[in-house]
Amino acid sequence: MDEYRNKLKRVGAVLIIVGLLDIVALIYCISNCITYSSSLNIFAVIAGIFLYRESLKAARVIALICAILFAAFGTMIFVSPFVMKVPLDFLLTSIKLKPAHFAGFSLFVVFLFSLLLWTYLQLTSREVYGAIVENGINVEKIWRKPKNGFAFGAAFTILLSLLVFLGISDETRIAVKAEAAKKVGHGYKYYVSSIQVSYTNGVKEVTASVMAYNDNDIKELEITLDK
Repeated sequence: MDEYRNKLKRVGAVLIIVGLLDIVALIYCISNCITYSSSLNIFAVIAGIFLYRESLKAARVIALICAILFAAFGTMIFVSPFVMKVPLDFLLTSIKLKPAHFAGFSLFVVFLFSLLLWTYLQLTSREVYGAIVENGINVEKIWRKPKNGFAFGAAFTILLSLLVFLGISDETRIAVKAEAAKKVGHGYKYYVSSIQVSYTNGVKEVTASVMAYNDNDIKELEITLDK
């Protein structure tokens, strides 16, 4: 019995520490005008507090969320280059020109996946999962089983990717790249890294981030088109 309590407290303590460190990093980056994006911070702290207080209901929910996020992020890494049509030469150029950025991003990804998987395995261990069942917490329904989170996360990402892929025409991408070329000039290739299409009063508006790159330089441009 004490073993499952110890595991909950251990995982809770780790999540609280990670969340607090992430909040500190976020504050530092904001104060120094550095771009920083992370979804851990306050959510990790709250989850950690529930686990540290030995909440078995929270353990089931958090295990499910970890499975969903692990599968969603993993699927995104594999499908996004195809959906967003990332050129191989852009990836190689990014690694060559910004090795520190690439190394930092890679380390963060490895850490995030490791944290999600470790948390999931701890919260679905024999001791914790047995305590969840013994305390009458329902884990029989499809949407309540933590392991089903892997299928949910992968399916959601694939569906969203298909919607993005089918919803953005090559004509729109070409128009965005042409607008970017007007701002940068000759000697660059272009990659549309993100794109959003919205309608206001029947008017189509396209907002996109475009990477203009060559062997020696990478520029990020924000492009808006009204049609």
